[in-house]
Amino acid sequence: MEITNSLLNVGTDGLNPIEPSAGMDLGVLKQHYGKNLILVGGIDCSQLLPLGTPDQIREATKESLRVAAPGGGFFYRFFQQNRHGDSVRKHFGTLQRMS
Repeated sequence: MEITNSLLNVGTDGLNPIEPSAGMDLGVLKQHYGKNLILVGGIDCSQLLPLGTPDQIREATKESLRVAAPGGGFFYRFFQQNRHGDSVRKHFGTLQRMS
């Protein structure tokens, strides 16, 4: 949190990416900084996206949106770069089934 506070003090507007597998807790960040920072990310791109089932990805997506979407300031984003083409297709399929 100390680093995030320092980033705010120098005028940072957002955090990108929010990567759960790196220990970044989207709920904690939203609670502490959601009024001051745009939060981008929210899905585990290193393990869940390439290795998870569609149901696991769908549940993680719903949880990210439940935690961070209220009040605005959240961009749901699930990858920085396309390293796992099949995983991206699986994720899009999961999102289609959610709608």
